[in-house]
Amino acid sequence: MGMHGGSDQFTAIAGAVAKELLGEPNKKLSSNDELRFGNKGSLSVDLKKGVWADHSTAEGGGVISLIERETGRKGREAIDWLREHGFPIEDNGDSHHSGQRQAQRSSDSNRNFRPDDDNQPEPDGPPMRTVKHWDYLDENGGLLFQVVRMENGVIGKDGKPEKTYRQRQPDATKPGGWNWSTKGCRQVPYRVGELIEAVKDGNIIFVVEGEKAADRLIDDYGIPATTNARGAGKWVEELNPFFRGAKVVVLGDDDPQAKNGKTGELKFHEDGRPVYVGIDHANAVASNLLDVAADVRVVQLTDRKMKEDVVDWLDQGGTPEKLYAIAKKAPRYEREPFRSKFHAVTWANLDAPGPEHEWLIKNVLTRSEIGMVAGPSKSGKSFLVSDMALAVARGVDWFGRRTLPGGVVYQAGEGQKGLKKRLRAYRQNHGLNAEDGLPFVLLPSRIDLYNNADQTDELIAEIRHWGSTFPVKLELVVIDTWATATPGANENDGKDVSVILERCARIRDATGAAVLIVHHMNADGAKVRGHTSILANLENVLLVRQVDGLHDGDNRQIREAVISKNKDGEDGQSFKFVLKSVTIGIDEDHDPITSCVVARTNGDGSDAPVPERAQISDADALMIRAIERAVGETGTKPPLATGLPQTLRVVELKAVVKAYDGLAFDFAETEETPEARTKRMNARRQAMKRSNDKLLRKELIGRSDPWIWLTGKPIKGMRRDRPPVDDEQGAGQQTVGNSVAGAGPDFDEPWGAD
Repeated sequence: MGMHGGSDQFTAIAGAVAKELLGEPNKKLSSNDELRFGNKGSLSVDLKKGVWADHSTAEGGGVISLIERETGRKGREAIDWLREHGFPIEDNGDSHHSGQRQAQRSSDSNRNFRPDDDNQPEPDGPPMRTVKHWDYLDENGGLLFQVVRMENGVIGKDGKPEKTYRQRQPDATKPGGWNWSTKGCRQVPYRVGELIEAVKDGNIIFVVEGEKAADRLIDDYGIPATTNARGAGKWVEELNPFFRGAKVVVLGDDDPQAKNGKTGELKFHEDGRPVYVGIDHANAVASNLLDVAADVRVVQLTDRKMKEDVVDWLDQGGTPEKLYAIAKKAPRYEREPFRSKFHAVTWANLDAPGPEHEWLIKNVLTRSEIGMVAGPSKSGKSFLVSDMALAVARGVDWFGRRTLPGGVVYQAGEGQKGLKKRLRAYRQNHGLNAEDGLPFVLLPSRIDLYNNADQTDELIAEIRHWGSTFPVKLELVVIDTWATATPGANENDGKDVSVILERCARIRDATGAAVLIVHHMNADGAKVRGHTSILANLENVLLVRQVDGLHDGDNRQIREAVISKNKDGEDGQSFKFVLKSVTIGIDEDHDPITSCVVARTNGDGSDAPVPERAQISDADALMIRAIERAVGETGTKPPLATGLPQTLRVVELKAVVKAYDGLAFDFAETEETPEARTKRMNARRQAMKRSNDKLLRKELIGRSDPWIWLTGKPIKGMRRDRPPVDDEQGAGQQTVGNSVAGAGPDFDEPWGAD
């Protein structure tokens, strides 16, 4: 509790630091000796001892530990935070960490060493020693402040010295003659005198990140350059007037994606873009200068995400000539349009395209949302979810509900071996084979979405990889089950639940796919296990149970799925199903190897509607027979790029035209006159176009040029021996892609082709 709390200087600023980090305290619960924060005052700061305590999490400590918790900045960086925010942490030889003196005086090998330079106290490790400093002078050459590089002699894991950068301004009243805070100090660009002359002469000004880079360009090559103090993200408006009328090129450092200091998770902007500190800083500088500079451009010299800057680029063979050539080719910077952080939609734009709820499975599951299927043990929930996932991968209807074809990644932490058998049973039951190339990948390995932030990033990377291999867009990620994916978490603790749901949201946002979680209910199926916030933060919830005492005509246990929560549809809808046994092989004892697949009920308990047969004219029936004949002669599986299910039989339009001619016209081609042929082609074109439009509207055929197919929807007075899609859940009624009236191109040329 007393870490950093025993030092007088830390105790004196504890209250002010807490307010800076946490906002205003709860006035009703606070006193002269203690500040309380939050509606319930769960976080307290003892002003006499300089320590804090979070009574809701049993955490506590001193000033530095509070900074570390709230900002993610550790050790030396926490001290830097204090100085950056104007808290005067002095080196008076009395600062301590864990009872040990950290401040020592020593020599300084830097050529700019001043005898009164002191080493600065650190919260851990050896003391930091000044090795270099950069002067920020005003227009008349007077010293405003210094940026100081300090090292402790320790080599880090990256092979480079451990270092930190600090700012100080002259103050004869302070120990050593320095005030290690620049709060209230006037800010100017680095080497401002040379900058003013370069702007006056009309030279291109390169704005870089860091004084070292600016010195390299100016001192080694005579290239006008400058920077701002305090590093990336610290540009202030006070610097803008110095660039009035200038031609500016901002060089962005090539940094890796930023991570959260507390959790280690990758950072993203609110609109989903990754956070890259270097280029984000460059864009912020450019945006600041647009209103004053004559020409602003942004350049990133490398794109390897290896923390490289212009100094690295020059060391790798870059030259001034190349630098100016790259700058010349760079486009002028344009400020990005205003982005509403709250997804504002004006009245005039209500009908404009934008984020809206779209169905992945109609009235069951929405795209790019988080949903759940829950049920007691042995309810059949995992069977139902795998059946649902494969319907999406195939692009076929699911229990009479339209699906959007898409790629699926199924993470199975429970019953992995059994799931592989289940998938083979599904494949056999639906007439599929390994060569069908379904966009479906199984990840039969456990994950940890609770204890390990890195695993979330690793899972996202894996999902993205498999998504890139699919011929269709990744649409669904299944996590089976909540319990196996969250080891050690208390599902009844709202805090634990929020961590898990936040990481599921990260998966959704990073992949663009819907995330479907399989979860357990209590034994009697009355309640989803866990904290109430689980269901409150989901978009879709499907509950699965066995219907006690109810069996179908084949004496199979009937199960029921109820749509308990539906973000953009009707709650309370339900449908019944059974598990059908399928033999998938023979073991070494010649006994059958079996698994189950989801099937419709047969007999009592069935809620499957009897499909109504469509009525069509004789002319339209001729078109149907022509497609049937063409499919029988040259039908094939659809190309993967179409996204159509591989069990479908499609045929090229030209084959249908030929079959139609054979059925509709009785003529001898050698005896047909040119006039008769023209008349026949016109009649055929008009008749086929009329039938095409009618049959598309009735969803009896589908079309995605140059392919056409029968959907399998029943037609009054017509019977086919083999449906075009073998799917007992009604996949034959599926329409895919551009298979709607008016969705295709002008039909005159295709129907008129010979």
